[in-house]
Amino acid sequence: MPTPFLSSEEYDERAHQLYNEGQYDEALDVLREGLGLYPNSVELHIGVGYAHHAREDYAWARRSFEEALVLDPDHEDALAGLGETLLKFGQQDNALKSFRHTLELGYQDDVELMLQIGRALFREGLIDESKQFFEIAAQQTPDAAEAVSCIGYAEHRLGNDETAISTLRRALRSVDIETKAEESAAFERSDVTAVPAAGVIGEAMVALTLAEAAREKFGGDHVEEMRRNFDSYCEQIREY
Repeated sequence: MPTPFLSSEEYDERAHQLYNEGQYDEALDVLREGLGLYPNSVELHIGVGYAHHAREDYAWARRSFEEALVLDPDHEDALAGLGETLLKFGQQDNALKSFRHTLELGYQDDVELMLQIGRALFREGLIDESKQFFEIAAQQTPDAAEAVSCIGYAEHRLGNDETAISTLRRALRSVDIETKAEESAAFERSDVTAVPAAGVIGEAMVALTLAEAAREKFGGDHVEEMRRNFDSYCEQIREY
């Protein structure tokens, strides 16, 4: 039975909290209950879309975003969500059209939206396009560490390591831990020569972590016993 006296905004807020906790099924239950009372709530339709997207139910996500856009054709979150979903269907041109419509509507100053779109494009390998949105975000807040670092990652993926390093050759906004006052962070020289050495350390730590996880999972007093347990587990998986 629907919870009495809740507004559509309160349903959306409850679902958003569940979504942030990774409880996508529960978030969907709340959103559907809300839509039963407020079927024309754009925010609830958008919430359903993102919950389905997180569950990788892309067809349902697309439907929800499209329903939201029927109610409000210029809603920036619905446009961004639809674009992300279209990328999953390989419809890159339509996705870019949806993303760029947010620019046409004047949402360049929404830094979080620009970063969201840029990250979605980056994940699907559209690095040049992602960099464009990261740069728009950085233009709005030149000292935003996330926007600047995203540009650096994009430049690195494009093979422009010199440019990638240069994106960090400036002091970023930070906070003095003791005084809590805003200050510029100290600039540290970037140096790619440390990467190969750090890679060896990283490889060793990954090996130790994996070994610890294997020991916890398969147990045993010696390697041979662990191997028997591992082989039995593999056989069980194959039969399953």
